[in-house]
Amino acid sequence: MKKIIIYSTASVLLITLFFHFNFKVLGKEDKLLQTIDNLQSINANIAQWSIFTKKEEKSDSSLKKYYQRKSELKKKYQQFNWEVEKDENHHIKLTGSLKEKNREQLITLTAFKENDKYNILETYSYKSRGWNNEEYKKVLLTLDEKEEYYFTVKALMKKQENIEQISTLLVKKFSAKSIEKLVEDDFVSITAYNKSWENYLTSSKKNKFNVQFGIRTNKDLQNAYNLTIGSPIITEEY
Repeated sequence: MKKIIIYSTASVLLITLFFHFNFKVLGKEDKLLQTIDNLQSINANIAQWSIFTKKEEKSDSSLKKYYQRKSELKKKYQQFNWEVEKDENHHIKLTGSLKEKNREQLITLTAFKENDKYNILETYSYKSRGWNNEEYKKVLLTLDEKEEYYFTVKALMKKQENIEQISTLLVKKFSAKSIEKLVEDDFVSITAYNKSWENYLTSSKKNKFNVQFGIRTNKDLQNAYNLTIGSPIITEEY
């Protein structure tokens, strides 16, 4: 039975991510680019990469800011398909999506009531197949003003060593220290900490972590592994 150690989509993150985590995407702090370089250095082929950002703003008793931002987003992203949802608990969500041949973008704007005030949460996700440096640079331009930054990279690697040896290689390649590890016959999951990466989260056992690895035997290609790396957590099913 397929096991999922961390499975978070943008909608789940709206509810469950309560911590503050700020990534820089310039220069030596570009962790996603470091991840791509590390994977390519071990001859792994990049299959997909994704970015998730969010920013939250405390509002007031009205929904004025929400509707103002709604208008701005729909005007700026006219090519997106927009849908509005409401629920019974004073919760309103605007969702914009754009699907193209090799990429997918999703924007959500959510207003939820807390006591007598509304908070506004804006999220943005970008998912693309393969890897293209120029495309990534363009995406970064849209993220400059975002407050939080998460990424996940998926890759395919030919079998040269067993699955545990590959997991050890990855942790070493990222200069990380393993905090939690699950090992099965065809699957390894690792939560780790890279002390050179400034930001981190804290586990239930008070351990710092800021990168996760998932290694799984490819069911269709028995001579290959599926690699999934995310920071601070993996935000894609693997």
